[in-house]
Amino acid sequence: MRKALLVLCVVPGLFAAGCASKGAGSDDAGSSGSGRMTRTESGTLETALPRAEKAWAHKIVVQKPGVRLEWVGLHGDLLLAVTSDDVVHAIGTDGTPRWVFTRLPGGLDFPPSASREHVVFVSRGDLYAVDRATGALRNIARTGLSPSAAPAVGNGTAYLPAMSDGRIHAIDLLTGQKGWHFRFGGLVDGPPLASGEGTRTLVHCPVGARGLETLEGIPALTAGPKETTWRATMGGGLAAPMTISGNVILATARDWAVYAFSRGSGELLWAYHAGVPLRASAVGAGDLVYVRANHELRAVRGDNGDLAWKIEGATSVLTPWGGQVLLRAGPREIIVVDAKTGTVDMRVTHGEDHVLMNPDGDRLYTARKDGSISCTMFKKW
Repeated sequence: MRKALLVLCVVPGLFAAGCASKGAGSDDAGSSGSGRMTRTESGTLETALPRAEKAWAHKIVVQKPGVRLEWVGLHGDLLLAVTSDDVVHAIGTDGTPRWVFTRLPGGLDFPPSASREHVVFVSRGDLYAVDRATGALRNIARTGLSPSAAPAVGNGTAYLPAMSDGRIHAIDLLTGQKGWHFRFGGLVDGPPLASGEGTRTLVHCPVGARGLETLEGIPALTAGPKETTWRATMGGGLAAPMTISGNVILATARDWAVYAFSRGSGELLWAYHAGVPLRASAVGAGDLVYVRANHELRAVRGDNGDLAWKIEGATSVLTPWGGQVLLRAGPREIIVVDAKTGTVDMRVTHGEDHVLMNPDGDRLYTARKDGSISCTMFKKW
């Protein structure tokens, strides 16, 4: 692949927007798990993790010697795996191989984007629209643009930000035609995010120091929006890609804070001020929102932004696990934590190359460079 791929996690339905009581997150919770003996396990995840069992395993079949798995991401019920020969393999979250796409001429410019109907790849500035269910190529849009980020996808349209003219362009995924475009007061300097319920789609865009601006996600081949739907100003703009959790947009800003906005109205629900620089996306999982702050991972409450607990050495959330939560700590370690108290119950070392974030919970997807992909699940009974 021509460029390093970054994972943007779009998370549906994790906590409700009924958390509308505003609050400023406080930083008075102590670091949890210290001073308590914890055990360390190693080996396969189904033997080392509490109440775990192997759900399935799959091996990607490659066509050339020396091909390695380079990137894997989760898009709803679909795992997308990209190998070093620029082939995309789609596997269902039940372990069933779905399709293989081999028609990328120059690798991926950005990670894939996906909606309920399409998967979209950007290669050398052109958009490849693929049927999500079958992998069939629907069209190739020769954009003539220099995209600044992966497009948001929804309503049969790709919303592509371009460095070449500072606009966001709406491209019809059925025909490949360019439709309307919109110019903000600044450059869209990160990946836009599409959200929606029913037939209404919103497109949320990071616009430099202006912060976050939202457009109606109007289909490409109709008259485009004349103005933004809502705008949120944050100090210095966004520091990391936005994520969505249910009806809540989570934005990590350069003023050392995480902001939670109502998806539809832009109302500020709460803000958590970390007191230190933040450089990673905030992610909702279960009832908590997780954000990395220096050398620790902090969990704040999804309803008001108050600090619940923090863990030294953890870097990101992986998945809720029964009443616990699995956290990443370096490339080969998982920390098992009590989700309510932040107490560290155990540490697990493993040999996987990729461990995927799955905020929906109770399933852990892992992959190795040799193309082995597996799912370990939490045993409820």
